[in-house]
Amino acid sequence: DPTLSLPPFSLSYRDAVLALDRLAQSAQGLAARRYWEERLPALPGPPALPLRPGMDRRCRSRLRRREYVMDSELWHSFKTNAGRVGLTPSNAVFAAYAEILAAWSNSRHFVLSNMMPRRLDIHPEIHDLLGNFVSLYPLEIDLRADTTFDQRAKLIQERVILDSQHR
Repeated sequence: DPTLSLPPFSLSYRDAVLALDRLAQSAQGLAARRYWEERLPALPGPPALPLRPGMDRRCRSRLRRREYVMDSELWHSFKTNAGRVGLTPSNAVFAAYAEILAAWSNSRHFVLSNMMPRRLDIHPEIHDLLGNFVSLYPLEIDLRADTTFDQRAKLIQERVILDSQHR
């Protein structure tokens, strides 16, 4: 429809990617790289989840989507309870997921991939661009302390916050 027109953008996806690459070479970017280089050798491995007997690990896996739709009242209650103990809803979900993986892997200390946004405020139009601005970072999960779920979840949230400062 010719009557619908969008204002022209002065920032392209290519410009944003090149700017993020330049940021990675800046003093701030190099400090973030050092943070990860110093942490990586001490990180544990992934959770050792059980495999189906006879499964050929060399074959390509087939992923099946699994979903559960939580009713809005239950989700509201979950978010309220998370907030009461100082957790964001996403970190409360992450902590519950980590607890499930810990139970299935019989491991209380492992690393997970954490997808973090890299849509940094480098330009006023950055939030209007379509494109992939995320990166995977290793997230250390340490549930070894004999504490409550809330306390372990807060430690995960603190790790997520600290790590996100080094994107």
